[in-house]
Amino acid sequence: MIAGGGTGGHIVPALSVGEALKQRNGQTELLFLGSDRGLERETIGKAGHRLEEFPLRGLPRGFNLDSLRAAMSMWSAYRRMKKLMTEFRPDVVLGTGGFVTVPAALAAASSRVPLVLQEQNSIPGRANRFLSRFASEVHIHFTESRRYFKDRAKLRLSGNPVRIRIPEGRAHRTMQKYRLYSERRTVLFLGGSQGAHSINMAFKEMLPRFRNDRTVQFVIQTGKNDYRSVLDGVKDSGARVVVKSYIDQIEDLYGVSDLVVARAGAMTLSEISACGLPSILVPYPFAMDDHQTANAKALAEKGAAVLLPDHEITGERLATEIRELLADPSRLKEMGMYSFALSRPDAARRIAEAIERLGGGAPEAVLNAPEHYDVEETETEAGD
Repeated sequence: MIAGGGTGGHIVPALSVGEALKQRNGQTELLFLGSDRGLERETIGKAGHRLEEFPLRGLPRGFNLDSLRAAMSMWSAYRRMKKLMTEFRPDVVLGTGGFVTVPAALAAASSRVPLVLQEQNSIPGRANRFLSRFASEVHIHFTESRRYFKDRAKLRLSGNPVRIRIPEGRAHRTMQKYRLYSERRTVLFLGGSQGAHSINMAFKEMLPRFRNDRTVQFVIQTGKNDYRSVLDGVKDSGARVVVKSYIDQIEDLYGVSDLVVARAGAMTLSEISACGLPSILVPYPFAMDDHQTANAKALAEKGAAVLLPDHEITGERLATEIRELLADPSRLKEMGMYSFALSRPDAARRIAEAIERLGGGAPEAVLNAPEHYDVEETETEAGD
């Protein structure tokens, strides 16, 4: 049973681990639990998996009528999940985040079903910090996450499972599809599936500074709200630009990009690292506990990215940062190498192995294998 939803950052790892489990054992049965307001229906359902949806509300700060309604929705979901525990009889429950993980984790604990948590960010959400006391294992991506969990013996530095696969030979077709020039450097702008308003506006302001520049081209994912505004803004810019409200097969563009400008959501960073790309990161300033800034710092301090605070982003600053990086190929290459070094491409397999082991369905090789990916040991290996 896999609980996670609301945003792609929670759904992608859920799907990745689910697919890894099915690849390892075709007889594995999966039941996904999600909210009825997120992207679950069009992603998990589209992938052909069974999905149970729950009308959950987030818990606001303070106590008011909304917090009472949220608590009631959590209680209702918990009761329904307890019933599902009896009907589906899961061997293990995996929680990847989102409101739905809370009642699912509590239902697992009260039903004495092993619970595995996967935390994507460098600063864990409050829910996972609380639920970790009920978990058998907590799988993290950033070593910086350790200090937020009391029981470090449960921690596993497995990484964030991503679904990025860049097939060989697709670059030429991608260039043709988006009408890009192979002789130009490509800069990809991402603001998440909903877009990022500050990045979009700075992008519009930046473009005239690249008028008639035949060395660079831009692709931007704007989100629905700013799509028309950005599209209108690039018409007379004199720069080569491709504007999309949403990019479905993002791996194609990762494969032809030289530099990425993006928010610092954990899954976006994991995808960028998996592709070995240098980046300029503009953290969303209102993320819970400012975790996007912490995510970005983790890459910037290791030389894989440039951190550009949201309040400092302007068209002029963007143009300066991009020009400096593109003018220094050796630095770009070095940043890409550092970026890839931070990736954990086998994250889905590692978490799938843990689920098999805890659920009693692991092959003998997995049962007898040393847990070489716990936090302290992995850090030692990296240092060596």
